[in-house]
Amino acid sequence: MAKKRIRDKDQKINKILMASYHLINKKGYSSVTTNLIAEKAGVAIGTLYKYFPEGKSDILRTIFQKGTEHAIERWVPEKLDIQNIESIRYSEFFKEIFLVNIQKHREGFSLVKAYESEILVNQKFYDETKSTYYDSEIFL
Repeated sequence: MAKKRIRDKDQKINKILMASYHLINKKGYSSVTTNLIAEKAGVAIGTLYKYFPEGKSDILRTIFQKGTEHAIERWVPEKLDIQNIESIRYSEFFKEIFLVNIQKHREGFSLVKAYESEILVNQKFYDETKSTYYDSEIFL
C-alpha cells in the first residue's frame, strides 16, 4: 500500500522561504537558482512556482514581508511594558536586544543586497515595492 502524502501549503511555503534564506546568505542572490531552492526545500519546481509565480523575486519579497511582520510582533512597545527607552538603556536586557539585532543584521546582509539588486534590475519588483512601502517620489 502506498504512503499517504501530506499536503501542507504553509509547511511547503515555509520550507521554500527557509531554504532561500539560507542559500542566499551562503551563496549570494545571483548564485541561487529556483531549481536549487526547490531541491534544498524538498519540493518540486512546479510547487515553488505555484506559490511564488515570479520566482526568486516573489520569494525575496515574502522573506522581507514576513521578517517585518515578525519584528513588529516581537517588539511592539506595549509588550515590553516600559515607560520609556531611557529606563532600560543600560540594562542587560537592552544589551541583549542590541547584540541580537546586530547579529540578525549581519545574517541578513546578503538578503538586503539581494533586495537592492532586484529593485535595480526588475521594474515590476521596483514598482510593487514602491507602491507597497512608499507613497512619495522620495523612494529611490
